Amino acid sequence: MALAARTRAVLLVVALSVLGLATGGVAQLKNGFYTGKCGTNDVETIVQGLVKARVARDAAIVAQLLRLQFHECAINGCDAGLLVDGPRTEKTAKPNLSVKGYDLIAAIKTELEKRCPGVVSCSDIEILATRDAVALAGGQRYAVRTGRRDRRQSSATDVRLPKEEDTAAQAASYFGSLGFTELDMVVLLGAHTVGVTHCIKIKKTRLYSYGGKPNSTDPNLDPSDAAVYKKFVCPNTASSDNNILYLDTQSSVSRIDNSYYKRLQGRHGVLSVDQNLYANGASTKKHVDNLANNVIDFSSLFPKALIKLSELKVLTGTHGEVRKLGNEMALAARTRAVLLVVALSVLGLATGGVAQLKNGFYTGKCGANDVETIVQGLVKARVSRDAAIVAQLLRLQFHECAVNVRVTILVLAIAS
Repeated sequence: MALAARTRAVLLVVALSVLGLATGGVAQLKNGFYTGKCGTNDVETIVQGLVKARVARDAAIVAQLLRLQFHECAINGCDAGLLVDGPRTEKTAKPNLSVKGYDLIAAIKTELEKRCPGVVSCSDIEILATRDAVALAGGQRYAVRTGRRDRRQSSATDVRLPKEEDTAAQAASYFGSLGFTELDMVVLLGAHTVGVTHCIKIKKTRLYSYGGKPNSTDPNLDPSDAAVYKKFVCPNTASSDNNILYLDTQSSVSRIDNSYYKRLQGRHGVLSVDQNLYANGASTKKHVDNLANNVIDFSSLFPKALIKLSELKVLTGTHGEVRKLGNEMALAARTRAVLLVVALSVLGLATGGVAQLKNGFYTGKCGANDVETIVQGLVKARVSRDAAIVAQLLRLQFHECAVNVRVTILVLAIAS
């Protein structure tokens, strides 16, 4: 029937539009996106220089940036949502509380804002910095396409990441939801070659209560490793919770190489999710063997997997924004949210106005939001990076209230 045909046509148009939206962002990324857009400055060279200086004094930044990129891109894509400060943002979600490297991204952003304000996105800085860190740690240098823009929202409720005790099948299901193959997943987990964890991550699940049984140790963990962990590193006391465990041999922990996979072959994987890749019957076992036995394969596949990760659900063109500060969404984003108008009576009918003031005036007038808590959160974030704002606000209030005007309208854009 004609109606049915038209319906199919409409559905086809909608489907094609959705596909266009899904792939359009990636299509607009390009190598050398910032060439000629930062005066005489080479953006990628500036990033590389700052990363190189940091790696020289702090090798741990390599693992921190790799983890930051994964936690960033796995949630809503590579959009710098993880960088945003404030209540209930991605940064406040439990899996992200131990993420590090924010200070380096902020330092790079500050330097680039001096050279070319409002040009380079925070999301591109994250990707470029990680690329440079990998190369400085012995990994293969690779080109990344740039042109990403930063998202105007960040929510802790969006954060869902793999768990340390996941089986290979559970981990593969998660990575599959992001568009990664099983091999991609095994290669990306190779980032643990420079990683560390803490005793609290394995004490219950592997050392002392495996399978929920008291005093039971994971049989997939090498017995000698388990004995060392129990006696010296992770004794069954709360005081050992934050003790550090290297995910690879200490001699290799600062280098991007394939020794992580060799460790799994010998049952030396520290986290369950790592060792489970080599469990009997796991379809991932063959990939571990291949990567352990062929360093060239890992060297070439690792950059490809990181590039694929870096291009998940990117925003480009007119979507999103380029933030002035990595940890704060721009005013343009905040003005889309609730506008709070505060009228202050200063002179004239001052007495009558004061009589109408009350504590908790806005209670229940902003939906489920607590107006004063929102204001406090934004002020706290600003004070933490700019103590001078305290004096500025005190002066502003005096100049505001001392002037002979009847009403002053202050419009506060509250971030969504």
